[in-house]
Amino acid sequence: LLDVRFVNHSPYMSSSRKVGCRKVNSDGDDLAVNNKAVADPPAVTEGPLTVVLFENNGQCHHYRALHTAVLVPESNESGMKVLVNAILRIRKNSSRTVKQIDTMDSEDESNHRKESEWKGWSDYMSSKKEKLAKQFEESDFQSEPKKNIFAGISVYVNGYTDPPADQLKRLILEYGGKYDLYQSMKITHVIASVLPHVKIKKLVGSEKIMKPDWILDSIAAGRLLPENDYRLYFGGSNLDGKIKSNLIMKPGAEDLDARQRQAKRRHVDCTDYSNYFETFYKHSRLHFISTTAQKMKSFVQQLQTCQVDTFDENRQELINSILKMEPCCSSTPTDMQEQQSYIMHLDMDCFFVSASLQNYPLLRGKPVAVAHSNHSDQAVELDSWAEIASCNYEARMCGVRNGMRLGSALELCPNLKTISYDFERYAEISQTIYSLIAKYTRDLEAVSCDEMFVDLKELCLNTGVRPLQFASFIREEIFETTGCTASVGIGTNKLVARLATKVAKPNGQFQVLKADVSQFMKATKVADLPGVGVHIWQKLSERNIFTCEDLLQVDLGQLQRDFGKKTATALYQKALGRDDSCLKAEIDRKSISCNVNYGIRFNTLKDAHGFLEKQSEELAKRMVDNQVEAKHITLKLMIRAPEASVETKKYMGHGICNTVSHSVALANYTSDANSIAKEVLNLFKQFNATVSDIRGIALSVKKLKNLQQTKEENSNSLMKAFLKQPTKQCDKDIMPVKEQPVECIKQASSSSSSVISKPNNVFEVIDKENYEKCKTLIYSWALQNEIPNSADISYVKSYLLKLVDALYLEKVESLLKLLRQATRERKSLKDVFNSIHEQVQDAVVRRFGFLLDI
Repeated sequence: LLDVRFVNHSPYMSSSRKVGCRKVNSDGDDLAVNNKAVADPPAVTEGPLTVVLFENNGQCHHYRALHTAVLVPESNESGMKVLVNAILRIRKNSSRTVKQIDTMDSEDESNHRKESEWKGWSDYMSSKKEKLAKQFEESDFQSEPKKNIFAGISVYVNGYTDPPADQLKRLILEYGGKYDLYQSMKITHVIASVLPHVKIKKLVGSEKIMKPDWILDSIAAGRLLPENDYRLYFGGSNLDGKIKSNLIMKPGAEDLDARQRQAKRRHVDCTDYSNYFETFYKHSRLHFISTTAQKMKSFVQQLQTCQVDTFDENRQELINSILKMEPCCSSTPTDMQEQQSYIMHLDMDCFFVSASLQNYPLLRGKPVAVAHSNHSDQAVELDSWAEIASCNYEARMCGVRNGMRLGSALELCPNLKTISYDFERYAEISQTIYSLIAKYTRDLEAVSCDEMFVDLKELCLNTGVRPLQFASFIREEIFETTGCTASVGIGTNKLVARLATKVAKPNGQFQVLKADVSQFMKATKVADLPGVGVHIWQKLSERNIFTCEDLLQVDLGQLQRDFGKKTATALYQKALGRDDSCLKAEIDRKSISCNVNYGIRFNTLKDAHGFLEKQSEELAKRMVDNQVEAKHITLKLMIRAPEASVETKKYMGHGICNTVSHSVALANYTSDANSIAKEVLNLFKQFNATVSDIRGIALSVKKLKNLQQTKEENSNSLMKAFLKQPTKQCDKDIMPVKEQPVECIKQASSSSSSVISKPNNVFEVIDKENYEKCKTLIYSWALQNEIPNSADISYVKSYLLKLVDALYLEKVESLLKLLRQATRERKSLKDVFNSIHEQVQDAVVRRFGFLLDI
């Protein structure tokens, strides 16, 4: 008896699945099978129906029918007759097929394993593949390769191609490659012209789907050409590891080629250490934003420490300009004192776009966005994963938002124009804006390259200018100078001022007076409060809390139970419009970092180590620039998640990753690149990560010590140490005395306790001014790194010798101890101290016969 199974090799079905006793193939014919479950056959894309006969012990042979279907009635004798008749027709029509059917044929028996050895479908298919491979070895294709262009490459052709599969097979074999009829783990490359959506969804991301031109062009070039130029698809995954439908290529393979070439122009090889970081950060928007913010904070700090000589002139110009605009409007200091403070929040409108449009005047009034992708072919941009950094209000009216993927933005706004970054222009305008504000007041706090807080109370009190008048004046001056518009919010504190700016945008100004704060805050959405992210917003919306008024109606205790005491209290205070934070003048950095999460692709461990060493140098450079040393280092790696594809949707992006980190506390503070690199490499060894899966590296240091501040503290400590030096007070100030003989000199062999009873005046004047001058010189030597000049050394030495001659040994002893203390702080003073000390002691011995105890 024979059981019947079937496999449909139709182009419309990649595989056949046994689901019961009846099965319908692509032609609609009914196929009857028994109910015994078997493994699903492998996916095959072409060919007619294949009938597989299983004997009652599970053994099988396979037949290739010349017709598209075989009708087999269920479990009856007539059904078997139909099957036998079909097989007889196959024997009659094809001698080669007859060989496959006739298992007793001695000529073909050697090509089959014994039926008792087959253990199921997968074992049968393995045998089939072995047989086909042997046939290829015996075929005419397996002649001596003309050239080993495709050595080590195993190819599987999927679907229709141009040229057809037979021609590709011949070419691949002729030039040293391998060709397989079935897709398996041994396949290195899949050749296809186009794949249907159902097959794309089955990609796991690691397959190399190549165009047929890769084979033809490589043969024409006489060498294997780069793969990326001929890739048909770059796989990618979403959060659940599945390929999304937007991976399907737009009609026309040239579009993807152009997009890949565009991305490759921006990509820098991370194994080229010579200028990687310089090039990477030169094109990094986030790097520019963070570094420019720090530069502006330093710029403000420098401004605040400088003497202002032109404030009066600038402020008078301000008053005159405002009086011209509003001749009847002038406020008095009394009016200003009614409100405790005026905090102005200034924020530039669509800063990157408005600054870049200076070079594209024809685009004004049109929807424009700034992004890395600015390809002229919109079909390419539709698939772009470039992120929009900034878009103007014309684009926002179409639904485009900052941070949106460019392809999605173009679907919302097809006429959206993209322009490139112009970081130099942004930095120039940013410094100009800060300089304009600093002409009138130095009460600034830099937030970013295009945002700041200004305390206007002192300015308004001393000039009589109202806050809104100054806001209008400065916005106009900014526009005339830079061509960019700004929005201003004014409130009683930083929180209210920031929220007022939201009302003022775009290109406007708005003030919230002290009496109006409560009403203003009630109408404010909780989503607009600083610190309210997606997670908190979702929890609030679940409780029907959408405005600050809704929030204030909830009991504080209930909020604390829902959100925690700290978060709930902060939310409640913000809803009331309360903010006690002051403008920050000083820069207090808690950490410094150097992060790279784009373009990281390592092939060897050596590549990874070299990159980490260069990254350590970059981190050390930043520490030196900020005059800090650190005592704690953290290394963080982004490692490709197991379910994520090797190739990401965004070219050379990091994709879905698992983040891991290790830290080390150092014994001493350091900013040395070699020391940092050594610790970083030790941390890297602890991960034991596969280098090819690393997608991002972040180095950071904390527990910082400010070198400038430390220097000042050391100076103060040194001053205190000098002041604490035990010195004997003289009964009288150092003044000229009458010449008189020495009455008594108590000598001790080598003790400084010998007392000179009465000084002997050998020169006319020894006053406090010279004594203090000598002390100041010695003190300054301790603070400077350079060796003192010879004139100062001679002055101190000469003055000490005069004190010895005048019998003021206590003063001599005090100054020498001070100099010795300075030597401990600065080793470079050792030779100076030894020279002065030796000559002074010689003078004491000659005069008194003993040494001073220093």
